Amino acid sequence: MEVIRVFACKARKTIIAVVCLFFMILAIGSIASAEDFAFMIIADPHIDGTAAHATRLQSCINWINANKTTKKIELVFVVGDIGWGGHLPEAKTLLDGLTVPYIPLMGDNEFQAGSEVEFNNVFSPQYVYLAGILTNWQKAPAPIWNPQISAESYLQNFSFDHLACHFICADFAARYTGTETAELHDFTGGTWPWFKNDVINCQKPKSENIVSLSHHGMFINPYLFNSSQMSTITAFTSGYKSYLHANYSGHVHLNWTQGVPLLFSHYTGITTDATFEDDNTMRRVAVTIGSRAVSYAQELVVIP
Repeated sequence: MEVIRVFACKARKTIIAVVCLFFMILAIGSIASAEDFAFMIIADPHIDGTAAHATRLQSCINWINANKTTKKIELVFVVGDIGWGGHLPEAKTLLDGLTVPYIPLMGDNEFQAGSEVEFNNVFSPQYVYLAGILTNWQKAPAPIWNPQISAESYLQNFSFDHLACHFICADFAARYTGTETAELHDFTGGTWPWFKNDVINCQKPKSENIVSLSHHGMFINPYLFNSSQMSTITAFTSGYKSYLHANYSGHVHLNWTQGVPLLFSHYTGITTDATFEDDNTMRRVAVTIGSRAVSYAQELVVIP
């Protein structure tokens, strides 16, 4: 009888192990195929009349169009420094070749080159198009009076929903001549009041469903935000850290990831390298919508 009991015990353990292995295999297969959609990040194409820059951007566009179905690509964000000096129409013509919706963001070079108004005029039709196809599209009025420079600024701030995700695109490019740094634009009609209001009032059905994008990354760096501005940012984001996934940006021309703040992070700061120099790199972000939270997987795509 003792032998039988030992055998039965071992048999039960074996059956339990086999069942567990079966469900693990199912789970792994489910995870592998669970991506609901993906979005692409193109940073700093610098369409300024240099033929090689346009060629590299065209290569990115070709890759996205060729892989949009298998890679589940549904949105493309072009996170600033798109073009300037009369070459924004060329940039738009290239981007119009994308067969998935693209979202253009303002960079600092557009302003510094005197192309802020041109950016607004060239991409206004694209914003009108996006307003007709994206859910809950909201765009801040532009231009607005900027008391920091006593002049009008064309701040490009907008947001929308895509499935369970809420995307916020914020214009933090400083409007002071001769600087590459970030600026909150914390005044009536400015970026920071608009950003806070959007976060407060947007949909929050699941954890980490809010994705922000900007040319300047929302973390401390000599070319980004200073410590005083970051204190303002984190004082606000601390109340929404359960819903904030990441801030995606360009500007610094490298691939970088860090928690913000570094300890007890509220969100992740993720930068993507420029397409116009070094390796021609884009970022693909695969999105999986779970029952309680949204998860994201990062993939750097280097175009030969």
